[in-house]
Amino acid sequence: MKILEVKGLMKNYGKSEILKDVNFEVNTHEVIGFIGPNGAGKTTTMKCISGLTGFHQGSIQVDGHDIKKDRIEALKYQTSMIEGPALYPELSGKENIKLFASLRGVSKERVDEMIEMTKLGKNINRKVSQYSMGMKQRVGLAISLMSNPKLIMLDEPTNGLDPSGVIDLLTLVKELATKEEIGILFSSHTLADVEKIADRIIFIKDGQLIDESQFVKDQSIVYEVKTEEDINDILKDQFVFEYNEVVKTYTIRLEKKEDLNELLQLFSKNQVTVLDISKVEQSIEDVYKDIYYD
Repeated sequence: MKILEVKGLMKNYGKSEILKDVNFEVNTHEVIGFIGPNGAGKTTTMKCISGLTGFHQGSIQVDGHDIKKDRIEALKYQTSMIEGPALYPELSGKENIKLFASLRGVSKERVDEMIEMTKLGKNINRKVSQYSMGMKQRVGLAISLMSNPKLIMLDEPTNGLDPSGVIDLLTLVKELATKEEIGILFSSHTLADVEKIADRIIFIKDGQLIDESQFVKDQSIVYEVKTEEDINDILKDQFVFEYNEVVKTYTIRLEKKEDLNELLQLFSKNQVTVLDISKVEQSIEDVYKDIYYD
């Protein structure tokens, strides 16, 4: 089910175009990775969606409610953590959760559920000023979820977290998308974090979304084959390949998955001893480099 639809979004600061015809959508139970370098337009897009800043053209709908024409309803069905959770440092985690619950008319049962979700145990009663960034992020997420939103936006939520904090947060985000009736838009500079939990990834550069398919190398399938034999003559008439003499490995590009069987039959027919064969996946880092490194 579509929970967010962004169409033709454009925003200017003076004569500078910050967002240029941005179009995408987020569905329920999806985690969408939002990737781009500083200044690409990620945070500005999220601020437009959350009503924190205006835009000049286009439309944003949250659960079918237009952010301009039906602002209250559009905001009602979303929540966000942009540039870190805003908590009261002299209150405990529990007191912060209860305070925001009272402002939103949230039931005691839902408050208890959110306190349990933080997994802070006795630490829930400590002042937030004594919390690690990971603990603050969990309290922030609990507050964000209290009113049963359908869209959550997280802007760089793993910043400042230690490795265990990153793992805990990513696990929690994925669980939320699976169990709750929500969609999540998640930005991060740590590509490995996005790759671990994202169902889809969108790339933004200079205020424009990028069609990453053009950077995925011709959609072919690549295998690395290690052998101590010279198989150049065997391969040259049928396959596109490269040879790394240092590690004695052939990188062979197949047009379709059925070609693997043909390759293996070719090896068998010519009695080639294959020491190792493995499929090479193009990583998100590879795509990122192709898009952003000129």
